[in-house]
Amino acid sequence: MWPSEINVWAVFLAAGAFFVLGAVWYGAFAKSWMRLAKKSPADVEQGNTAGPYLTSAVGAVMCAATLAYFIDVAQAETLAQYMLIGALLWGGIAAASSGKHYAFIGLPAGLFVIDLSYDLVGFLVMSGILWLWR
Repeated sequence: MWPSEINVWAVFLAAGAFFVLGAVWYGAFAKSWMRLAKKSPADVEQGNTAGPYLTSAVGAVMCAATLAYFIDVAQAETLAQYMLIGALLWGGIAAASSGKHYAFIGLPAGLFVIDLSYDLVGFLVMSGILWLWR
């Protein structure tokens, strides 16, 4: 059941910000990310189809909606409470879940840091947007 207190427009704005942050983040860390992922610019170009972008956009909406839901359930009121919930969801779900995949696949720790730092900043940005437009 979707709580009526959740601002759906804020959820979409937060998701959009998370998506755009990804473009900025990976633009800034492109060289390091490609080196750690053992990808060339040509490899990245080949994967430059609608699929990954659609997956990322849908994932951003799902993250923002889940974050909004937990904020509502927790009855958070202050920016600090919103941020804490964002950080807890990031650490307890996103980082913990992704960490095992990185470990078993044997991906470099630096790649984990780049990817999951983006998620942490994204969850905090979404938390701030949800708080501002509550």
